Formats: sequence, structure tokens, C-alpha cells
Amino acid sequence: MRKIMRKFISLALSAAVTVSGINAGKLYVKAEEDDKKSVSVIEINYDDLTMTIKGNDDNNYYISDSQQRVWENLNGIKRENGSMTFDISWLSNRVSKIISVKGDVSEKPVTVNIPKYNNKFEAKYEDGNLSYSGVSASFTGKIQWRLNGSSIWKDTTTDPSKDPDIIANLAGCQSPDSATIVYFRMASANGTSDTNPGSRPSNESRVILPKLEGVVDVKVDNNHKKVKVPKYISYRTIGDTEWSNPTTSEKDIELSDLIKTDAGYPGNGDYIVEFKASSASEKKYSNAYVRVRASSSSSNDMVAMNISQPATDINPVNMATGNVTSAAISVAPDYDAQHISVNKQQNSGVLYSTDRQNWYPAGNGHVNISWIDSNEKKVYIKGTYCVKDEDIKEVTIPGRPTGFKAVFDRTSSAEAPKINISGISGVTKIQWRKSQSYKWNDITASPNGEFIDPAFENLRVKSGKIIVRAAAENGKRPSNECTAIIARRPSMPNVRFNSVSMTINTNTSMEYYDAVAKKWTACTKGMNIWLFPDAKNKAKVSSGIDGTDVTLQIRKKATSNNGYSKVKYIYLEGQKKAPSISEKETDDVRYSSETKTVGGVKKKYHTIKFNKATEETKYQYVVVAKGGKFDETKANWKTVKAPVSVTLKGDKAVSGSKIYVRIKGANANLKKNTPAKIPSEANSFDIP
Repeated sequence: MRKIMRKFISLALSAAVTVSGINAGKLYVKAEEDDKKSVSVIEINYDDLTMTIKGNDDNNYYISDSQQRVWENLNGIKRENGSMTFDISWLSNRVSKIISVKGDVSEKPVTVNIPKYNNKFEAKYEDGNLSYSGVSASFTGKIQWRLNGSSIWKDTTTDPSKDPDIIANLAGCQSPDSATIVYFRMASANGTSDTNPGSRPSNESRVILPKLEGVVDVKVDNNHKKVKVPKYISYRTIGDTEWSNPTTSEKDIELSDLIKTDAGYPGNGDYIVEFKASSASEKKYSNAYVRVRASSSSSNDMVAMNISQPATDINPVNMATGNVTSAAISVAPDYDAQHISVNKQQNSGVLYSTDRQNWYPAGNGHVNISWIDSNEKKVYIKGTYCVKDEDIKEVTIPGRPTGFKAVFDRTSSAEAPKINISGISGVTKIQWRKSQSYKWNDITASPNGEFIDPAFENLRVKSGKIIVRAAAENGKRPSNECTAIIARRPSMPNVRFNSVSMTINTNTSMEYYDAVAKKWTACTKGMNIWLFPDAKNKAKVSSGIDGTDVTLQIRKKATSNNGYSKVKYIYLEGQKKAPSISEKETDDVRYSSETKTVGGVKKKYHTIKFNKATEETKYQYVVVAKGGKFDETKANWKTVKAPVSVTLKGDKAVSGSKIYVRIKGANANLKKNTPAKIPSEANSFDIP
């Protein structure tokens, strides 16, 4: 039999839809379940509120919940080692939450149970004693504390009695101007894998340190080598661990008795004696400090100076000790820690004042400033060996800028997401942190004055709440803090590939990413698949070679009120070549014909045998009459789903007609987790 064989390149494409967004369905995969690779969880960081995962040469990562019905594309920071760090600040700390992650290569999902926080923790500070409750016996981490307004947590132990510095620090945080607020929490433990998710920090327990009403009234009498103290007072020499019993009435104490220790008279040198009021006192007093200088074992050679109040009966020169003075002290305000750091040098301790009359102890070399309001304030600092007024350091804490406002610009691009600020002028640097994190991130204004940080784009997967302030600069304190919402991107467009019409149901409110021109381009309504440059250049059969797989990206355009939407990813398998047709059994389709006499009339019958048709790989054919036009998207295709023969009578396939054959397409089936398939390239032959 003679026949004319030729191919007709159809408007067909074999595709599978891959999703990465809300209402997008499942991410189709090709590998068998047991053969799939999975990502590894490297770290869950509860201070930064991030998770780091590493895949197997994945280009994209996806996130879902425990049901794994909806997958979203993850934005994050990609590392040189192939890992990616992404935001988890959107997860509530009040409930445990299971999240699932996977990649486009590491297709097997990994689930991680992010734990809720412990909300039973409580700290109490009463009469100089600190205690905790709500700490489980299995907890082996640290307790942390910070001053109100500070972003720096400091570690201590779960047993305050084993860390006496914490008591001294808290005592040094009390202020004569107002109460001081301190927060405590159980520290977090970072996760190291999907099976070891670690633990969040606990709830923050607030402790109020009451305002101080002056210092313990200690009067030095150098003429009689005594000090006079009121009742309810205990004392000790710095360095000793034991306090004396509280006085029951006003009492004179010999200088030599003040500096005696359990080992007896301590010897020559300078000693600092600390006085504290017991809980029986009517007021909250700061501890007082008296410096005693002993030049011999005789009490007659002793001289004392009340360093917590102005000296009244002593020439400061008599207290000089070589070059050991407060002149050696250096100070530096730290607004994140809410204190003034002090290098005390050879001084045994540090005192501060707001009036140069009453001097209060600093906490472990740090002067608390968290109690200072938004107005300018002068703080005076000296060492315990200070003997001259000129050795006192004066620190001016500037007024705090107020009225600062910050709003996230939801219309800004992914390449340059930005914060718009107002309320105060001259700001060149701002800082932001996640609402449950205390890590500040700096943003310096661009040349045109915009505050841009690419990290904001990573928060737009789920939305984020951030705290923003103007940074400390030009001699100013950081401004007031305000909350800004990083709005999640609008939901992705509900588009999909139609295997019959060979189109994606786009409209003019959408745009697609042109991977050739590397830019976003406006869509038209109902775009044919070959209008997408990436599909035309890669997915389409070319020179008899199968096309390669591509992923199309489509999103809603930005509007005057909102940014562009999340991206819908449509995965397209490269188009396959047309089925082969011949008279051989080995080809995809075998054609034959014969003439039969039925009722005395000769009729020609044409037989098409679909050798490779199955339920999974269906074939199609259509007869186009002589002179008729072939439109693949409108043709009345017949489907064959088994390796059977189809016979056509001559009047159904007259000479000059054409028969077209292709592999049938199929719509995606989310329930069965099967991808969309579209027809292969079509092959045709003429009916002789």
C-alpha cells in the first residue's frame, strides 16, 4: 500500500501543575515514595525566629501544615552551602504547630513540631531575695533577665543562691527617681533537627523593683572612731559573705569592729563596709557604703568616709590612696542594654547619683538607666575610692525622640521592600526587629532617603509584625518604638493549564515572568501556552527533539493599594514527539486497509491499531474530511485506552481525508495526586 506520511505539529504540550501557594493544591512529584529525597533541618533558632534547612540541590523550597494539602513557596536567605534560612515568626508561641517542608528535588516532606512556650514561669524578688517557680525539674538551661526597654538578655542560673551576682545586679538596678521593671524568662534551646525541635523561651515574668527613698543613714564620727547607724541595719565588709545581725535600736559601732572578719582584724588597707536595711524598715532604702582606711593595727590610725553621702567631717585628702581614684573610671552609655557601662579600674565598686548628694550602688559595674523617661537627665558616677569632686564623671542622657512612626509600603517591589517613616526629622538610620525577637536589624537610608531591606520580602509569605525605631545617632537616644505590619502578599491567581484549549486562564489583571527577557510582562486574556516565551523556547518539540520541563510564574499585578500577589507556579513537562505511524507492529500506531464486499457492494475499511495505548497512556485520533481544516483545540477527538484496533468504513474516511493521531492529555487530579497531561505533538497521514 502506498501512503503519504507527514507530521503535523500541533498546539499541544504535556504538562503537570506544580503549586506553591494558598489554594494551589499539591506539588506533583515523579519519584516513587520510597525513592524520594528529603530536606534536612539544620537549625531552629528561637532568638532569630528562623529555621534553616538543607536540601539536595533544590532550586525552590515549599512549606505546608500537617495536612500537606496546600504548599507555599518559601522565600528565605540562601546560603553558600545550599541551605536556606526562612522566617517562622508568624507561628504563635501559645500553641504547638506542625509545619511541613520540602524542595523541588527533595520531594519527601519533613514535618517539624514547633513547641509552644512555657507560660507557667514566674520570678519573685522580695526583700533582696530572688526565687523562681514553674521551672520543671528536667530544665537544664539558663534563666535570663533584662531591664525594661532593653533588648539584651543576661544569663543567670536556675538557682539564684548559686549566682550572688544576680542579687547585686538587681539591687544596683533600683532607682531613687522611679520604680524599675525587670523581666525574667527561661532561655530557649535551639532545635538541631526535625526530631529535636528544641524549646522556645518561656513567658516573660515581670518583676517591679520599688523606688528607693534615699540611702541608709550612716553617720561617720572620725573624732571618736565610730559610725552611728539607725535600727534594723545589718552590715558586712565587702568580700565577706555573712551579714551582721540587724540592730534593734540606733547604735554606735567602732570602726575597728566594722572591718573585723571571721579571721579577726583584716590588717592594713582600704575596706568598703556595706550597710543594708532589713524588711522591718518602714522605707525602701538603698544600701550605704563607708570606706575605712587602716594604716596600722591600731584603731587610732583608722579614718572613715561615708561615700554614699557628702563627707562632713573628713578632709578627702586623708583618704587618698596613691593614684587609685575615680579619675581612672571610663563610662559609655549603652541604650540597647539600658545601662551605662563603667570601667571601674582599681576601684572596688561604682556608685551613681542624680543629685550629687545621695549615691547609689551600680549593678556589677553597670549603671541602670531604664528608669529615665523621655526627658534629658544627668547622671553622676564615681568609684568607691573617689576623694575629689573633679573625679566624678558627669553623663548627660539626652532626651528620647518621640512621635516616630513607621509604615510598611505594601506596594513596594520584592527587590526593594521598604518602610516609610514620619514624625521626626533627620533620621538616616532605623532599626527593626520581629515582635517576638530582640535582635535589632539596621537599615541605613538609600541616597534618595528610602529605608529598604530585602529581608522584608521573606516575611510576606505569612505576614509579619515588626517593631521599628529610629536608631541612636547624632547624640540622640533611640526613638520611641512603633509596630508595623508586613502584610502578606495577596493570594495567588487561580489559574491552571487547560489541556483541551491549550491555554492558561489568565486575564489582564495578571502578569507572567518572561524568563527570556528577565522581566514581568502583562498577560492577555486566556493566553495560549506558546505565548509564554519560556514554554515556546524550551517546552515545545524542536527539530524532532522532546521539549524540556519548564515552570511558568504568574501573579496578580500590583495596585495602588496593594503589592503584587503571591506567585502561582505552573510546572510544564516538556512536550513529547508525536506517535510514530506505519504498517509495522513495532510502531506506536499501525495502519492498514482492505476492501470488503458486503451485500454485493465493495467497501474500503481502514484499520488503526494503537499498540501502546493503556489506561494510563491514552491515545486519540480524529478524521478530517478532504479539504477540511484541522484545529487541534476544536477537533472531535476519539479516545483509545487499550491496545486495540479501530476500523473505519470508507465513507467515514474517504480518499484525501486525513487521520491525526496523538497521545491524549488529561486534567490534573488533586485527589489522586496526578498531574495535568496535555496532548503530545500530533502525527497525521493521508487516506489513499
